[in-house]
Amino acid sequence: MDEHEQQRLEELAERRRPALEIRAEMTGLQDKKYREGRKSLATSKEQVQFLLNLWSEAANQHLAGEPIPVDLHKYSGLDQSGYGENSMNRFIDGVHQQIIQAVGDRDTHKYLWVTQRQDGMVVTVGQTSFKKVLHKGKESTSNSDDLFKQLKRPSGTASMVLWHYPSDQTDAEINEYLRTYLKWAWIIPVNLDRATDGETDRQKISRLETKLGDYLIRKDVPILNFYSHRA
Repeated sequence: MDEHEQQRLEELAERRRPALEIRAEMTGLQDKKYREGRKSLATSKEQVQFLLNLWSEAANQHLAGEPIPVDLHKYSGLDQSGYGENSMNRFIDGVHQQIIQAVGDRDTHKYLWVTQRQDGMVVTVGQTSFKKVLHKGKESTSNSDDLFKQLKRPSGTASMVLWHYPSDQTDAEINEYLRTYLKWAWIIPVNLDRATDGETDRQKISRLETKLGDYLIRKDVPILNFYSHRA
């Protein structure tokens, strides 16, 4: 990156939730920073896992267990309907059971997540939740977590991903590109019962989301959707 680009990146990093044009500009700068400096940045699956472990240990009054890896490439290739062995629903339920084991049984579970694309760049830092439900008389979990929603236009992250994508591609080509764009996710289960500061659950999880994203930024981890974790 040249001096002007570096100055612009530092300037934009101070903003919280800017307009779409600024977010897209920051996406381009973050992507360039990553591609030019990836050998010296914490970008591999193992490096990101190491940083998340350090952060989780430091914030353990709210968190439960180590970050859980999720293979999103495997998930994207599963059946989209039903509850068969190779279905997305069965895959999500398996991930949920790991979270339940870490946090304990409750009606609603909340967690933080970080996604990485194939080349290792962190794409998004977010938070979401799921609930216990009954399916055909059996206890199961809901599958509407933000993490498992396929990247589609015009969602914020998809817009950032596609901002510099060739405009002459067909819808089918774009959808396939988005379907396989994310490779890994890291889930950090959150135990909000441990917090005693008087905040609502929504405030607690949002504050942790912001802290996690800002921590990765301080560790010089480029984030494609840079403002995703900021309220």
